[in-house]
Amino acid sequence: MSDNVYLRLFSVNLTFIVSHIYGWLLKWFYRPEAYLEHFKELFPAQRSVGIIYLLQIFEIPYLLTN
Repeated sequence: MSDNVYLRLFSVNLTFIVSHIYGWLLKWFYRPEAYLEHFKELFPAQRSVGIIYLLQIFEIPYLLTN
């Protein structure tokens, strides 16, 4: 592959990883004040979805080795 294509794919993959880490931070730590009392009942899968977002970090070794 040419260097230009490689650089473009690298930057897109890095953007994808960073956006998923940001999504994990939101899912794991953000709690709206209106829902604080019953947050677990209203959003039972919040932590599970956060873990799915965090699984994107397994792409980092692929990103760094290619």
